[in-house]
Amino acid sequence: MIKTIIKDPSSGSSAKVTEDESLLMTMQTFPPDEIQKVRPFRQMFTDDGLPTGSESFKVTASAANPIEFWIPASQDNDRYITRITWLIAGASPALYQIGTATRLKGDCVLYYTHALGDEIILSPSPLVSNFDFIFMCGEAANGVLMDKAHSVTVSAYMPTMYLDRYVPPFGVKLERGSNQKLIFQINDDADLVGISAFSATAFGFERTP
Repeated sequence: MIKTIIKDPSSGSSAKVTEDESLLMTMQTFPPDEIQKVRPFRQMFTDDGLPTGSESFKVTASAANPIEFWIPASQDNDRYITRITWLIAGASPALYQIGTATRLKGDCVLYYTHALGDEIILSPSPLVSNFDFIFMCGEAANGVLMDKAHSVTVSAYMPTMYLDRYVPPFGVKLERGSNQKLIFQINDDADLVGISAFSATAFGFERTP
């Protein structure tokens, strides 16, 4: 048997073991007096992965010429995406439509490139209508239509997808310095009159080394 004493070198206090052989711990109601290594992250999916890129999914794509929008890995910090909020707006959208337009014919795909090199698909198939986006997010509350949310004449669905439930506990991790991406791919003409707005925003945090 090896006996070990865990001691704080500054105070001299030692860790204690209880009678049932558990390490005694005390939950503090205040954060540790250390530099916080996490910072909030928020960025829209764009066609070049940069905050300054185009965020509108109203593009003319096809199965032969898909168009991708993505969130890239940071070169400096580990990036964790915990949720995605979609904005799909039209004059009077119904669940079977996309915005107020006829549902897409070509599928959309949400996926990310894993650190081991494979691609992990997060979206169901098909992903072509307002309902499909709400179904992907997994909660009936996401199906609430926000009347006149986008403008006086335009209403919107804003379903939210919680990635920390797909990949617990911190969501999709994009390793710092890697080529990993969280990608939304469009395979059909989404530049339709009935779609007033179509975009997505990623939320999460970054952890510094």
